[in-house]
Order: sequence, then C-alpha cells, then structure tokens
Amino acid sequence: MEDIKINGEVINENLASLKKAHIISSNVGKVTATHFTVDNQLIKLIAVGSR
Repeated sequence: MEDIKINGEVINENLASLKKAHIISSNVGKVTATHFTVDNQLIKLIAVGSR
C-alpha cells in the first residue's frame, strides 16, 4: 500500500488507529463517509476506495 500524505507528511500510522476502530475502511470501489469529534470539533471523513 502506498503512503498516504497530507501536505507532504505521511499519516499512515495516524489512520491505522481509525481503521482499527472501524471509523475508516479500505473497501475497493466503495465510498464511505463518517464523522467524529476531536477537541469539540466535528471532523468529517469521506473515503473513496481505489485499486
């Protein structure tokens, strides 16, 4: 799997804990959306599976 980067920073490890909690998924070809709260801020995630 390729590294996932935001502004040049690799965030693979950060996403691993979200994936373990089933907040994000890695289904190919599937669009998933969810949200959660961090420091009283609503964070929205929209993911599109790719090959």
